[in-house]
Amino acid sequence: SGTGGFYINNIRSNDKFGNTEKTNLNAAQFQLVLPLKKDKFGLSLGMFPISSSNYNYQYQGSFSAAQTGLGTELNYVTRNHGTGGINYLEMGFGWRIYKNLSIGYAPSIVFGMLKDQVSTNFDLANYQSTRYNKQVSNVGFGNRIGIYYQKSHIFNKKDLLSLGATVDLPVHLNSKESIEYYIPNSSGTAINSNQDLANGSMYLPLKVGFGASYWFSQRVMLG
Repeated sequence: SGTGGFYINNIRSNDKFGNTEKTNLNAAQFQLVLPLKKDKFGLSLGMFPISSSNYNYQYQGSFSAAQTGLGTELNYVTRNHGTGGINYLEMGFGWRIYKNLSIGYAPSIVFGMLKDQVSTNFDLANYQSTRYNKQVSNVGFGNRIGIYYQKSHIFNKKDLLSLGATVDLPVHLNSKESIEYYIPNSSGTAINSNQDLANGSMYLPLKVGFGASYWFSQRVMLG
């Protein structure tokens, strides 16, 4: 069996300069479950995001004639655009140890990249536009454990109660920050340069989840 899907975010905002609206289509969890031994042992493969970064805004400003020394005001527009996120690529195993009780374990690769693109444009030819892209790449390993309980025929012959809990252990991510910038020269040609800024660590904290569902019949469920 398998499951998957997408979700849509619609963001509307306004300030004294005007209104803006943005709609994003993002992938949700995708998972495939395969039985290795019927009703006893199974394998799952999944990929899902746990965080996302998606913003786009601009700032308009100016320098006075006294500041520039050109006898005229200098206007500029700075645009900032961010994308990326952290994702899990997971392989899990589930084992039915008793009639109504199962346990599971899932190791995973945790990876992602956060990008921040910044550009500034001036309205005077004396000042050249600038642009740089800064990014932080992350990779680490995760561990998830879970337990699942299921029992039928509690109040009638058609009902079913399910209880489940999961624990995601903390994840240590190895992080690398780098920058890519464009430098215009006198001939009008942009020189593209890359530079590593720093190596460090990021941490994802312990996460605990719990769920319960009760089927009154094959057609009615409360979760």
